[in-house]
Amino acid sequence: MSLKKIFFFLALISLTSLVSAATYANCGAVPSSELDGRTCIPITSTTCNSTKLDQSNSYYLLMNNITANNSCFYMVGENIVLNLNKYTINYAVNGSTVSCLEGGTGNVCHYGIYSSWGSNNAPDKPFAEEYGNTVNSPVIKNGSIIDGSKESFYSHAIYFSYVFNVEIYDLNIFGQGEQTSGIIISGAENAIVHDVNITLDSAKADPCSHYSGHISGVYLVNEGGQIEIYNNKVMGKGMIGIHMTECGNWNSNTPALIHNNYISQWSPVRDGYAIAMSAANGGCSDGTKIYNNTINQINGRGIAVAGNDYETDNGVGNVEIYGNNITVREGWDCEYDGSGTGTGIRVRFGAHNIYAHDNFIYGFAGKGVAVGSHPTKDGSKTIGLYVGNGGPYGKNNVYENNYIEVTTNYAGYGYADTTYAAIGIYEGGRPADSGL
Repeated sequence: MSLKKIFFFLALISLTSLVSAATYANCGAVPSSELDGRTCIPITSTTCNSTKLDQSNSYYLLMNNITANNSCFYMVGENIVLNLNKYTINYAVNGSTVSCLEGGTGNVCHYGIYSSWGSNNAPDKPFAEEYGNTVNSPVIKNGSIIDGSKESFYSHAIYFSYVFNVEIYDLNIFGQGEQTSGIIISGAENAIVHDVNITLDSAKADPCSHYSGHISGVYLVNEGGQIEIYNNKVMGKGMIGIHMTECGNWNSNTPALIHNNYISQWSPVRDGYAIAMSAANGGCSDGTKIYNNTINQINGRGIAVAGNDYETDNGVGNVEIYGNNITVREGWDCEYDGSGTGTGIRVRFGAHNIYAHDNFIYGFAGKGVAVGSHPTKDGSKTIGLYVGNGGPYGKNNVYENNYIEVTTNYAGYGYADTTYAAIGIYEGGRPADSGL
């Protein structure tokens, strides 16, 4: 079966799955307990074009499938619920650079790009000045959001900037095109994402470059407060399943929780992790827990906790990683023109006070175990637990009671040929303070 057929099959799995919530025939059928004091507003149109949902204390109820040539909805206001009512938003059908559901403040372009990134499409005014105050307590739930064109670029399904108390759940999301992610939440205080099925068929601008745009199922940047990501599925062709970076305004009494997610992706580059945390200067260091996730990578790696670069001397800290079931394989890639390394758990670049325990890690190496981004070369190696390699190194890291099983189908490699090697634990550079 070709990769194209595999991805199409995965998309069907996501889009045909059922959301669990009820369907309402009209606003009058919505229980008062569901409205919780909000006013129900039906959305009866079959088309949308950057339609503002700006009535605070409102419950918007979609009454049919809806299509957008570009963006569909902007959420602006306080205490707004958007219930898709088991219907489908089909957006970006003309292949434009858009986001389906966008809200919040900051320099957010009408087509879903931060103006600070140099976009030619950026508006003259910041989003906050254009549309009002920061979005507080938005809820999106109960339906499907589909990117309608393979020609799309950066057309994320949900894109929030500077929101408070956001909750996203009971959704099926399909994203495609170039550099398209599923959900991006930037600068939020309190964000919960759960019971969302995300399937991507997204490409990097340069498939051989780590830096040509990250593609994530769920991407959280500069987050604070209560963060919880659970019971989600991320599948298909992307780069990082769940990515959290540069956290702010954290409280150790409300650590970020990433748990009970299922992630299975094909990534074109070596840093294609199922779950990744990265930050500089001690960011994201208030007790994050990554636990009970199931990872089965088609071509990619498991869990990474790191600083941002070689110069970082104080990266992510105080992270507990436990109870995860991780299966990794990574084929030959064009980024380094070498055999990939299916890595189960990676700790590097100043990550400190990491406690990884009671995880099950399975790594596969050899020929034919994974198809990487190189079109003709074949080969894969694997490392169960990979610590160090890139200084400075973190301190006070503890690894215990992890079950690691690595196998290779190639018996011909020796000390000088590690192209197909299977290594249980590797301490890169053998730093004295790596924690092993």
